[in-house]
Amino acid sequence: MTWQLYTIIGVVLALYPAGVLVLGTWLYVFGHPMFRHQIFPAFIAGLQWPLVVLDALRRVRRALLFGLMETCLWAFVLKHVIRKVRWPGKTRMTSVKANAVFAALRTGHIIMGIDRKKLSSWWTPGTMAHAALCVNETGGIEEMVGEGLRRTNADRFSWHYDRVIVAECEDWDADYIAKTILPACRRFEETEYDHAFRPGAKCLYCFELIEAVDTEHRLQLVYESLLGRRLVTGDSILKAPNVRVIVDTDNLPSLSQGA
Repeated sequence: MTWQLYTIIGVVLALYPAGVLVLGTWLYVFGHPMFRHQIFPAFIAGLQWPLVVLDALRRVRRALLFGLMETCLWAFVLKHVIRKVRWPGKTRMTSVKANAVFAALRTGHIIMGIDRKKLSSWWTPGTMAHAALCVNETGGIEEMVGEGLRRTNADRFSWHYDRVIVAECEDWDADYIAKTILPACRRFEETEYDHAFRPGAKCLYCFELIEAVDTEHRLQLVYESLLGRRLVTGDSILKAPNVRVIVDTDNLPSLSQGA
C-alpha cells in the first residue's frame, strides 16, 4: 500500500495548486464584488510577505557589513591579515614580462596587478587586485596602500604579481596629465587608506586613487556595486570605453624566470 499512498499524495500535491488557481480565477470573475475588491487583493498582499522579509534581511546584512567595515578591528584584519596571508610559491612573473611592462609604461599610464596566491586577491572584487599610477618616464609609480600614498617603481611592482596590465585613458592627453593628473596625485600624499571602501570619503583605496586624480572625470569608469554601494574596481577601469590595454602579461611569452 506504500506506493499507492505516495501516488495519491503526489496527485493531490500536483492538483492542489491548479485547483486553487482555477477556484481563485472563478471567484474573481464570477464571485461576489467583495471578493474581487477586498479579499483577493488582501490575499495577494499576503503572498508578498516573504519578499518583505528577504528585503529586511538584506538591509540588516548590509548595515552589519558596512558597520563592521567602519571599525578598527576591520582595519586591523584587512591590513595585517588579509593583505599579509599568501600561499607559498613564487609569482608567475618573468624577466621577459617585467621588461615588457617597464618598456611600455609612460607617465599617466595605469598599472594594475594580481597575485593569485594572496588572500587579498581572492577577496577583492574584479579581475585585478591592485592599481597604481605611473608618474614619470623612468617607471616611477604611486599607489595607495595600507600606510597611505607610496612611491615605488614598475619593476618592483611587477615582481609582486602573477599578472600585470598596463593601460591608458585615451582622453588623458599630455597636457592634462602634466597640469591636472600629476598635481592631483601629489595632493594625496597625506591621505589615509580607505579600509571601508566608502565612495566620496576623504580617504582613498587604490582603485579610487585613479578616479580621484581625474578631476575632470574624463575616464569613463564602469562602476561596480557592493551591496548597493558604488565601488571602483579593476574591471571598472578595464571596461571603460576610452581605456586601451597596452600590455597584458598573460598574453606575453614566458621565456625566462629571471631574478
